[in-house]
Amino acid sequence: MNYILYSAENVLLTHVIKCRIDVEAFHAALDMPTCKLCANEAQWYCENDQEYFCQSCDELAHEADDNDNPND
Repeated sequence: MNYILYSAENVLLTHVIKCRIDVEAFHAALDMPTCKLCANEAQWYCENDQEYFCQSCDELAHEADDNDNPND
C-alpha cells in the first residue's frame, strides 16, 4: 500500500536510525570481478566472450578481432 503525504504534520516519527559505514571495508568486501586472463581487477565485460577483462588483457584478447574485420 502506498501513501502520499503532503504535510509533515501527518507523519509520526517512531524510529531514528543512524548508520556508519566504512566505505573501504565495504568496497573490499564486494565480490569484484577479476580478469579472465591475468586475475587482476577487471574493468570490462565482453558480452560475446561472457568474460571479464582488465584493460590490457581486453586489448590483447580483442586485437585479433579488430584485424579479422575487413570492413574497418
